Amino acid sequence: MRTRRNRGFTLVEVLVVILIITILIGLLLPAVQMAREASRRSQCQNNLKQIGVAMQLHENALMELPSGGWGAHWVGDPDRGSGTKQPGGWVYQILPYMDFQALYDLRFEAAEAAGAAPKADAGPPDPPPPSKDNKLALRARMQATQIPGFNCPSRRSRGPYPHTATEAVINSDPTTSDARSDYAANGGDLFFDAGAGPALAEIDKYAWPLTSGCTGVIFMRSVLSLDDISDGKPQTYLVAEKYLDPNHYSDGADPGDDFSMFTGHSSDTIRWALGPGTGDAAAGVLRRDQPGLTNEQAFGGAHPGAFNAVFCDGSVRAIKYEIDPEVHRRMANRKDGLVVEVDGR
Repeated sequence: MRTRRNRGFTLVEVLVVILIITILIGLLLPAVQMAREASRRSQCQNNLKQIGVAMQLHENALMELPSGGWGAHWVGDPDRGSGTKQPGGWVYQILPYMDFQALYDLRFEAAEAAGAAPKADAGPPDPPPPSKDNKLALRARMQATQIPGFNCPSRRSRGPYPHTATEAVINSDPTTSDARSDYAANGGDLFFDAGAGPALAEIDKYAWPLTSGCTGVIFMRSVLSLDDISDGKPQTYLVAEKYLDPNHYSDGADPGDDFSMFTGHSSDTIRWALGPGTGDAAAGVLRRDQPGLTNEQAFGGAHPGAFNAVFCDGSVRAIKYEIDPEVHRRMANRKDGLVVEVDGR
């Protein structure tokens, strides 16, 4: 009788199988990464869509778009209404139109019940809740309250993030952490430095900088409606992704990301599209986030190929980084009479 022996795999056969599996994984991994990025890009676009809707609701209710606020060292105040009187920036002003009325009013018990509280593991523990009459402490707590919808998932997770700026916010107690936005309003094609804003004792006599030369949609103490977008709402940026240095996504060291998203006019919440013939054009170059490169005046993003923007008609589009700089500039200027076709190129 002949005996049968089970024949095992040879070393060569095992190596061939491993090679085939490795090749298949190598082919599959980019597809998985592309699918994940497509999902993140879609979420980012949805964030901008919701911001655009809130802007339109604000304009419908008050007959004006949110203003840019007073300056980098001021945050929102529920007692000061809207327009030129409101020191906080556009993010603060649209809170009621994104179902965050309680946070706008500095009512934190209600805000936390609505899901607007910061993560328990995202920074140092909160101090004991301040008295409802302690407005300075309440505004400090507001600055550390990160809400959903203002962070691009391709860039970073929901904060808050460390506050490392040495300058003090005038109408708030000091804070150790800040909620931050990955989106900035369109300040135009001419850079405007609002500075810190007035000191507390000089609000009523402060010589406000002239803003007649501002060409964007939202800027320091702006009072504009959608009807003021004379170049056409579908062709004019409203809010878009802002450029950041990836090395400083989470440490607060980028000068365009060192205060809370509730601050007034600053490069944290407003950006510009400086094109040819508009001063320091390099400062407004549109680009993808690049490690080691700071550019606190420009729009940009973490997505490959293009960044996202919501236009004044509420439409959201992906704009390629290689867009003609002149076209990019025109889409930031609401009134230069140079209408462009927006196709993302």
